[in-house]
Amino acid sequence: MHNRLQASTVSPVVAVIFDCRYGIKGKAHGQKCTVRGYQLGISMRGADRFALCLLRDRRHQRTGVCASQRAKLVRRAVAKHVAGAFWLPHEALIMAEVRAGNSDDPSFIELLNALVRGLTSRHAPDQLWIVQIDNWFDHKWLRFPGTGTKFPQDKLTFPPFTPNRVAGQWSYLRVGDHYTEAPLAVLPHPTKKDPIGAHLQRRVQQFSRSACFVWYSASTAANGRGSVMVYRVADDRVECWYAGFNRKNGWKLHLAKGASRNDIQQLLNAK
Repeated sequence: MHNRLQASTVSPVVAVIFDCRYGIKGKAHGQKCTVRGYQLGISMRGADRFALCLLRDRRHQRTGVCASQRAKLVRRAVAKHVAGAFWLPHEALIMAEVRAGNSDDPSFIELLNALVRGLTSRHAPDQLWIVQIDNWFDHKWLRFPGTGTKFPQDKLTFPPFTPNRVAGQWSYLRVGDHYTEAPLAVLPHPTKKDPIGAHLQRRVQQFSRSACFVWYSASTAANGRGSVMVYRVADDRVECWYAGFNRKNGWKLHLAKGASRNDIQQLLNAK
Protein backbone atom coordinates (compact mmCIF):
# COMPACT_ATOMS: atom_id res chain seq x y z
CA MET A 1 0.00 0.00 0.00
CA HIS A 2 0.96 3.61 -0.24
CA ASN A 3 1.08 7.21 0.70
CA ARG A 4 1.47 12.24 0.40
CA LEU A 5 4.19 14.64 -0.03
CA GLN A 6 3.31 17.59 -2.17
CA ALA A 7 4.91 17.34 -5.58
CA SER A 8 6.93 20.45 -4.78
CA THR A 9 9.09 18.44 -2.35
CA VAL A 10 10.28 16.16 -5.14
CA SER A 11 13.40 17.13 -7.00
CA PRO A 12 12.13 18.48 -10.33
CA VAL A 13 15.34 17.48 -12.11
CA VAL A 14 16.21 14.00 -10.98
CA ALA A 15 14.24 11.16 -9.39
CA VAL A 16 16.75 8.46 -8.53
CA ILE A 17 15.29 5.01 -7.93
CA PHE A 18 16.95 2.09 -6.15
CA ASP A 19 15.87 -1.50 -5.82
CA CYS A 20 16.83 -3.02 -2.46
CA ARG A 21 16.83 -6.68 -1.57
CA TYR A 22 16.78 -6.19 2.19
CA GLY A 23 15.40 -2.69 2.69
CA ILE A 24 16.46 -0.48 5.58
CA LYS A 25 16.39 -1.82 9.10
CA GLY A 26 13.54 -0.45 11.20
CA LYS A 27 11.81 1.23 8.24
CA ALA A 28 8.49 0.12 6.76
CA HIS A 29 6.57 0.70 3.57
CA GLY A 30 5.34 4.29 3.13
CA GLN A 31 7.90 5.75 5.54
CA LYS A 32 10.74 8.18 4.85
CA CYS A 33 14.37 7.94 5.82
CA THR A 34 17.50 10.05 5.45
CA VAL A 35 20.70 8.49 4.15
CA ARG A 36 23.80 10.67 4.03
CA GLY A 37 21.67 13.80 3.78
CA TYR A 38 19.32 12.47 1.12
CA GLN A 39 15.63 12.07 1.98
CA LEU A 40 14.26 8.83 0.56
CA GLY A 41 10.80 7.32 0.39
CA ILE A 42 10.29 3.58 0.86
CA SER A 43 7.75 1.41 -0.93
CA MET A 44 7.22 -2.34 -1.22
CA ARG A 45 7.87 -3.90 -4.62
CA GLY A 46 7.33 -7.48 -3.54
CA ALA A 47 7.68 -9.86 -0.61
CA ASP A 48 11.35 -9.06 -0.08
CA ARG A 49 12.06 -6.07 -2.30
CA PHE A 50 11.91 -2.35 -1.58
CA ALA A 51 12.09 0.71 -3.81
CA LEU A 52 13.88 3.82 -2.62
CA CYS A 53 12.85 7.07 -4.31
CA LEU A 54 14.71 10.34 -3.90
CA LEU A 55 12.25 12.82 -2.37
CA ARG A 56 14.47 15.75 -1.42
CA ASP A 57 17.98 16.86 -2.25
CA ARG A 58 18.26 20.46 -1.06
CA ARG A 59 22.00 20.28 -0.45
CA HIS A 60 23.01 19.84 -4.08
CA GLN A 61 20.23 22.06 -5.41
CA ARG A 62 21.65 24.92 -3.35
CA THR A 63 25.22 24.32 -4.46
CA GLY A 64 24.26 24.23 -8.13
CA VAL A 65 25.41 20.66 -8.89
CA CYS A 66 23.99 19.58 -12.24
CA ALA A 67 21.32 16.86 -12.42
CA SER A 68 23.54 14.10 -13.83
CA GLN A 69 26.25 14.72 -11.23
CA ARG A 70 23.67 14.80 -8.44
CA ALA A 71 22.32 11.46 -9.63
CA LYS A 72 25.81 9.93 -9.44
CA LEU A 73 26.38 11.32 -5.95
CA VAL A 74 23.06 10.01 -4.66
CA ARG A 75 23.55 6.55 -6.16
CA ARG A 76 27.06 6.29 -4.74
CA ALA A 77 26.01 7.36 -1.22
CA VAL A 78 22.93 5.14 -0.99
CA ALA A 79 24.40 2.06 -2.66
CA LYS A 80 27.24 2.03 -0.12
CA HIS A 81 24.88 2.46 2.81
CA VAL A 82 21.97 0.13 1.94
CA ALA A 83 22.59 -3.60 1.75
CA GLY A 84 21.78 -5.11 -1.63
CA ALA A 85 20.88 -1.82 -3.32
CA PHE A 86 21.32 -1.25 -7.02
CA TRP A 87 20.20 1.60 -9.19
CA LEU A 88 17.31 1.27 -11.62
CA PRO A 89 17.43 3.63 -14.59
CA HIS A 90 14.65 6.22 -14.52
CA GLU A 91 13.18 4.70 -17.68
CA ALA A 92 12.44 1.50 -15.74
CA LEU A 93 9.69 3.25 -13.77
CA ILE A 94 8.20 5.75 -16.18
CA MET A 95 5.05 3.67 -16.66
CA ALA A 96 2.31 3.87 -14.07
CA GLU A 97 1.12 0.37 -14.79
CA VAL A 98 -0.92 -2.20 -12.87
CA ARG A 99 0.19 -5.82 -12.94
CA ALA A 100 -2.42 -8.58 -13.02
CA GLY A 101 -2.73 -10.43 -9.71
CA ASN A 102 -4.07 -13.91 -9.02
CA SER A 103 -7.71 -12.77 -9.01
CA ASP A 104 -7.42 -10.42 -11.99
CA ASP A 105 -8.32 -11.16 -15.57
CA PRO A 106 -5.23 -10.00 -17.54
CA SER A 107 -7.41 -8.62 -20.34
CA PHE A 108 -9.29 -6.41 -17.89
CA ILE A 109 -5.99 -5.14 -16.49
CA GLU A 110 -4.96 -4.24 -20.04
CA LEU A 111 -8.11 -2.11 -20.30
CA LEU A 112 -7.35 -0.50 -16.95
CA ASN A 113 -3.80 0.38 -18.00
CA ALA A 114 -5.09 1.84 -21.25
CA LEU A 115 -7.45 4.08 -19.24
CA VAL A 116 -4.61 5.19 -16.96
CA ARG A 117 -2.42 6.05 -19.96
CA GLY A 118 -5.28 8.02 -21.49
CA LEU A 119 -5.92 9.95 -18.27
CA THR A 120 -2.28 10.87 -17.68
CA SER A 121 -1.61 11.87 -21.29
CA ARG A 122 -4.75 14.01 -21.48
CA HIS A 123 -4.67 15.69 -18.06
CA ALA A 124 -1.06 15.32 -16.74
CA PRO A 125 -1.97 15.54 -13.01
CA ASP A 126 0.81 16.06 -10.46
CA GLN A 127 -0.28 12.94 -8.55
CA LEU A 128 -1.76 9.65 -9.72
CA TRP A 129 -3.35 7.19 -7.32
CA ILE A 130 -4.45 3.67 -8.25
CA VAL A 131 -6.58 1.82 -5.68
CA GLN A 132 -7.68 -1.81 -5.87
CA ILE A 133 -11.01 -2.68 -4.26
CA ASP A 134 -11.77 -6.22 -3.18
CA ASN A 135 -14.47 -7.55 -5.49
CA TRP A 136 -16.85 -5.76 -7.82
CA PHE A 137 -18.52 -2.43 -6.93
CA ASP A 138 -21.33 -0.66 -8.76
CA HIS A 139 -21.98 2.91 -9.89
CA LYS A 140 -23.77 3.80 -6.63
CA TRP A 141 -20.32 4.41 -5.09
CA LEU A 142 -19.85 7.38 -7.42
CA ARG A 143 -19.98 10.54 -5.27
CA PHE A 144 -21.36 8.42 -2.41
CA PRO A 145 -20.62 10.15 0.94
CA GLY A 146 -21.57 7.17 3.11
CA THR A 147 -24.60 5.95 4.98
CA GLY A 148 -26.02 8.10 7.73
CA THR A 149 -25.20 11.38 5.95
CA LYS A 150 -28.12 13.68 6.68
CA PHE A 151 -27.11 16.76 4.70
CA PRO A 152 -25.63 17.35 1.24
CA GLN A 153 -21.86 17.80 1.22
CA ASP A 154 -20.49 20.93 -0.46
CA LYS A 155 -17.12 19.24 -0.96
CA LEU A 156 -16.65 15.79 -2.46
CA THR A 157 -15.25 13.12 -0.13
CA PHE A 158 -13.46 9.89 -0.93
CA PRO A 159 -15.76 6.87 -1.33
CA PRO A 160 -16.07 5.26 2.13
CA PHE A 161 -14.75 1.78 1.33
CA THR A 162 -13.98 -0.09 4.55
CA PRO A 163 -10.28 -0.90 5.15
CA ASN A 164 -10.82 -4.62 4.56
CA ARG A 165 -12.02 -3.89 1.03
CA VAL A 166 -9.05 -1.71 0.08
CA ALA A 167 -6.59 -4.28 -1.26
CA GLY A 168 -3.89 -1.83 -2.39
CA GLN A 169 -3.12 1.87 -2.81
CA TRP A 170 -0.32 2.92 -5.18
CA SER A 171 0.88 6.48 -5.74
CA TYR A 172 2.86 8.09 -8.54
CA LEU A 173 4.30 11.56 -9.02
CA ARG A 174 4.79 13.37 -12.30
CA VAL A 175 8.43 14.08 -13.06
CA GLY A 176 8.63 15.97 -16.33
CA ASP A 177 6.63 14.01 -18.89
CA HIS A 178 6.73 10.74 -16.93
CA TYR A 179 5.29 9.22 -13.76
CA THR A 180 7.44 7.64 -11.08
CA GLU A 181 6.16 5.43 -8.29
CA ALA A 182 6.67 7.29 -5.01
CA PRO A 183 5.60 6.41 -1.44
CA LEU A 184 3.49 9.29 -0.18
CA ALA A 185 2.84 9.74 3.52
CA VAL A 186 -0.98 10.16 3.57
CA LEU A 187 -3.36 7.64 2.01
CA PRO A 188 -6.76 8.33 0.44
CA HIS A 189 -8.14 5.42 2.49
CA PRO A 190 -7.08 4.77 6.10
CA THR A 191 -5.72 1.34 6.99
CA LYS A 192 -7.82 1.22 10.17
CA LYS A 193 -11.52 1.84 10.63
CA ASP A 194 -12.36 5.49 11.32
CA PRO A 195 -14.84 6.79 13.90
CA ILE A 196 -18.34 7.23 12.48
CA GLY A 197 -18.48 10.29 10.25
CA ALA A 198 -14.71 10.84 10.09
CA HIS A 199 -14.66 10.11 6.35
CA LEU A 200 -16.77 13.22 5.76
CA GLN A 201 -13.70 15.29 6.67
CA ARG A 202 -11.52 13.54 4.09
CA ARG A 203 -12.28 15.82 1.16
CA VAL A 204 -10.78 15.22 -2.25
CA GLN A 205 -9.97 18.89 -2.93
CA GLN A 206 -8.04 19.18 0.33
CA PHE A 207 -5.94 16.11 -0.42
CA SER A 208 -4.34 17.51 -3.57
CA ARG A 209 -4.79 20.39 -5.98
CA SER A 210 -3.82 18.28 -8.98
CA ALA A 211 -4.47 14.54 -8.88
CA CYS A 212 -6.22 11.66 -10.52
CA PHE A 213 -7.64 8.82 -8.39
CA VAL A 214 -8.50 5.54 -10.08
CA TRP A 215 -10.34 2.73 -8.28
CA TYR A 216 -10.68 -0.69 -9.90
CA SER A 217 -12.26 -3.96 -8.86
CA ALA A 218 -10.46 -7.20 -8.07
CA SER A 219 -11.75 -10.74 -8.76
CA THR A 220 -12.46 -9.98 -12.42
CA ALA A 221 -11.25 -13.44 -13.43
CA ALA A 222 -14.04 -15.12 -11.45
CA ASN A 223 -16.73 -12.44 -11.81
CA GLY A 224 -16.46 -11.74 -15.52
CA ARG A 225 -17.22 -8.08 -14.84
CA GLY A 226 -15.11 -5.16 -13.71
CA SER A 227 -15.47 -1.66 -12.29
CA VAL A 228 -13.38 1.48 -12.75
CA MET A 229 -14.12 4.76 -10.99
CA VAL A 230 -12.19 7.99 -11.54
CA TYR A 231 -12.04 11.21 -9.52
CA ARG A 232 -9.95 13.95 -11.12
CA VAL A 233 -9.17 17.11 -9.18
CA ALA A 234 -7.74 20.25 -10.79
CA ASP A 235 -7.49 23.27 -8.50
CA ASP A 236 -10.89 23.25 -6.75
CA ARG A 237 -12.81 21.36 -9.44
CA VAL A 238 -13.51 17.64 -9.33
CA GLU A 239 -14.72 15.47 -12.21
CA CYS A 240 -16.03 11.99 -11.40
CA TRP A 241 -17.15 9.09 -13.51
CA TYR A 242 -17.73 5.35 -13.38
CA ALA A 243 -17.23 2.71 -16.07
CA GLY A 244 -18.53 -0.85 -15.92
CA PHE A 245 -17.05 -3.58 -18.10
CA ASN A 246 -18.32 -7.05 -19.01
CA ARG A 247 -16.32 -10.00 -20.32
CA LYS A 248 -19.15 -11.46 -22.40
CA ASN A 249 -17.90 -11.64 -26.01
CA GLY A 250 -14.65 -10.01 -24.89
CA TRP A 251 -14.14 -7.19 -22.39
CA LYS A 252 -16.31 -4.26 -23.43
CA LEU A 253 -17.65 -1.10 -21.86
CA HIS A 254 -21.31 -1.69 -20.98
CA LEU A 255 -22.10 1.13 -18.50
CA ALA A 256 -20.95 4.74 -18.20
CA LYS A 257 -21.96 7.19 -15.47
CA GLY A 258 -20.69 10.78 -15.18
CA ALA A 259 -18.97 10.66 -18.57
CA SER A 260 -20.09 9.73 -22.03
CA ARG A 261 -19.28 6.34 -23.51
CA ASN A 262 -17.48 8.17 -26.32
CA ASP A 263 -15.20 10.06 -23.88
CA ILE A 264 -14.27 6.86 -22.04
CA GLN A 265 -13.66 5.04 -25.32
CA GLN A 266 -11.33 7.85 -26.44
CA LEU A 267 -9.29 7.38 -23.24
CA LEU A 268 -9.10 3.64 -23.93
CA ASN A 269 -7.85 4.31 -27.46
CA ALA A 270 -5.27 6.95 -26.45
CA LYS A 271 -1.63 6.09 -27.19
